[in-house]
Amino acid sequence: MRWMLVVLLVSLLGIAVVQAKDVLGHDRNLMDIKEAVKEKIEKNGFLKKCYEIGREKISKISAERKVYDNIKDDENNKSDFKERKWIKRLIRYNRSEEFVNKSKIIERIKEKRKFIKEKIRDLREKYNVSRKKYIEVRHRGLKDPEVFRRAKVFVFHGIEFTKRWLERILIQVELSNMNEEKKNELTVKIERCLDFLDEIEEKINRSETPDELRINVSHLKQNWSRIMVVVKSTVGQLIVAKLENLLERLENVLDRIEERIGENNTRIIELMEDCREKIEIAKEKLREAMEKFEGMEESENPNELYLEGRKLIGDAKENIRLAFKDLKRIYVELRVIS
Repeated sequence: MRWMLVVLLVSLLGIAVVQAKDVLGHDRNLMDIKEAVKEKIEKNGFLKKCYEIGREKISKISAERKVYDNIKDDENNKSDFKERKWIKRLIRYNRSEEFVNKSKIIERIKEKRKFIKEKIRDLREKYNVSRKKYIEVRHRGLKDPEVFRRAKVFVFHGIEFTKRWLERILIQVELSNMNEEKKNELTVKIERCLDFLDEIEEKINRSETPDELRINVSHLKQNWSRIMVVVKSTVGQLIVAKLENLLERLENVLDRIEERIGENNTRIIELMEDCREKIEIAKEKLREAMEKFEGMEESENPNELYLEGRKLIGDAKENIRLAFKDLKRIYVELRVIS
């Protein structure tokens, strides 16, 4: 469709050029012909409208291509590449209505998820090593320069590890089947946590005395529980959204089977009713679980709500398992009929 518009624009310009040449003659220079083409387009209303539409479409195509090329170029230039900046930018592009072809953006987001997964693996190893090295010497106290240095490295790797996990959750939210309002809400909360970790990480790195380090680490600990509540709440909501999507697909399968069978197939009808009943129970459990996870940040006992939500998810999974068991029996009965 895009290239058809380009071809149409070029054709219309060709017509205008030919008409301008006919008016001016073949001995006029290029600038004269260009001015005559502009004049011809301005006078012809239809030609002018087509020209404007074509220019607008070409500009949009060029802008999208430039975005994709920039993404690729920045990924190749690792020294200047800011991972989270591009994650945020890709999310913004994916939610924008200006970009028609979202498949390339989704592909880039999935590449980021893979990259971050590898970074998490590396940072976990670095965190464990730095923790072991700090524990070996911490009995000497932070006044010892080597202990002080190792403590800062240990805390730094812990913060970096947490930030990568939050970025991974950020991508999971974007790739989920949640509605835009819910995605925006969770994205804002995660980005606030990331901003805080960036700020406290900088303060810890700038700490020059044991007292400064203790104060900054204490500040981190005070806010750590809040960050973990956001993480657990978001992960819980992601699990619920994923299972709800699975139930929706299961219901679609049952609807297609129902269209194929007649009213006389009582055995299949009974199995389908039993299957739908389990689906409804699972959906209700997931609704209750979502309420638990959504209420965690306002609760005085968020961990209790989290555990209750996880239990409800377990109950929902059990009913989903039984529903799929019924679906398997339904397919067996369909084979017998056919």
